[in-house]
Amino acid sequence: MCCERAGLETDDYGGTLVLSKPHADAYLKDREGPAGYVIVKCRGKTHVAELTELSPSELRGFMSAVMEVSRAINRTFKPIKLN
Repeated sequence: MCCERAGLETDDYGGTLVLSKPHADAYLKDREGPAGYVIVKCRGKTHVAELTELSPSELRGFMSAVMEVSRAINRTFKPIKLN
C-alpha cells in the first residue's frame, strides 16, 4: 500500500485507475507484475510512512478502498493469497 497524492487516470508506473474514492485511488498495473496487481494510493496527504500517521477517518476510508479492491481481485482472479 502506498500513500501518496493521487488523482490522475494513470499513474507514473503504467497503472490504470480502476477505483476512485474520497480517501484512496486504486491502479491496476498494466505493464508488469502478476495479473491483478493493484496499487492503492491514499488521497489527501502528500506522504505518510505508516498507516498510523493517517487520521481515523482517512484510515477508515483508505482501508475500505483496500477491502473493496481485495474483494474484486478475489472474485476475478481467485488467488491463493493476497498481500
